[in-house]
Amino acid sequence: MRRFSLMASVAALLPSNAHAGTGPWTLSADDASVYAGSEYRTFSHIVGGAGSLDGASTALPSPIRFATAQAVVTYGLLDPLELEIAVPWVLGTAARNDATGCSDLGQRACDTTSGLGSVQARAKLRILDEVGRSPVSVAVGPHVRVGDAAHDVRARLTTPTEGQSDLGGFVVVGRSGSFASSPVSYSAWAQGGYLHRLPNTSAGQKGLPGDEWNAAAELLIGLGSSVSVGPDILFSTRSGLDLDAADLTDPDRFAALAVTTVAVGGKLLVRSDHLWTFVVGAAGTVYAENNPPDSASVSLGINRQFLGGATR
Repeated sequence: MRRFSLMASVAALLPSNAHAGTGPWTLSADDASVYAGSEYRTFSHIVGGAGSLDGASTALPSPIRFATAQAVVTYGLLDPLELEIAVPWVLGTAARNDATGCSDLGQRACDTTSGLGSVQARAKLRILDEVGRSPVSVAVGPHVRVGDAAHDVRARLTTPTEGQSDLGGFVVVGRSGSFASSPVSYSAWAQGGYLHRLPNTSAGQKGLPGDEWNAAAELLIGLGSSVSVGPDILFSTRSGLDLDAADLTDPDRFAALAVTTVAVGGKLLVRSDHLWTFVVGAAGTVYAENNPPDSASVSLGINRQFLGGATR
């Protein structure tokens, strides 16, 4: 039995395109926003359960590339409550799909794969607001992440998802404001979340992986009324098998892994007016366990806000 490991759906665990809905702030009732964006991600190495701090990694049979187009729709149900749905379409390719290592992995590991990524839905309820007497804004809500569309190709390195269904929730805290009489403003938020993996009925590794815990934070500095820039960070971890224990004959050989990822990035937002926002972002992995240590991505998108069901 050969051993190998990679979390092919790493894209689901790393910072994605910025869009309306991040942070604890919510849209007003009947307001809406639509985000459309694209992302390009690539990686070519993996590390085991000992982590990437020592710099040791193993080259994949071929560099793996993901091109994603994503739409995110957010709607204000009530003044403190909004619903957000994100739908990505993913194309996964291997730079050399005829490499010897690809055939050794079996299960058409490096075949080009396209389809729905992890469709996500969140409801966000703002329970504390800076507009009142609270020093920060706080929101909570449920989170659903479904990747069943890629269930039959989940054993590939190029799969858009792990063929999974996850249920959980999140809490996010944030604050925004300005620096005295300066035109410079800021917004900052931090979020923690939990996702439970529903059993995969055809999985060879029963009960794996374990539930996911994640955290994210972002700081944006506004330079006047039209430009904001700043860093973000994301952490995600779950229990499961170590790299050396992954069975190549199992269709859930990647989905059963214990994975930890820390990624950092940044984004630039340019507002043409109060309705249109253009977003450019980049991110890269700085620490990984049983995962690619060299994953890097760039993203570009545009957000359009609609007030009261119509622009004005």
